[in-house]
Amino acid sequence: TVTEFDTDSDVVDGDDTAGYQWGTYSGTVLTPDGGEETIQGKFMWILRHNENGWKVVADIWNSTPLSRGG
Repeated sequence: TVTEFDTDSDVVDGDDTAGYQWGTYSGTVLTPDGGEETIQGKFMWILRHNENGWKVVADIWNSTPLSRGG
């Protein structure tokens, strides 16, 4: 379960009908044992505009491995 999620956009561009956005994300998820784990990575969205507004038509997410002490 995701308990917190934030995005930070590095690039947002496009025109009246289509656009793209990419940046980084971070958040917190609950682990199966009831603990919490921080997640982070990069994302890219491709968007299309229609009469209902902007919709994501394609996306990709890549998580950044977190360093573990030890």
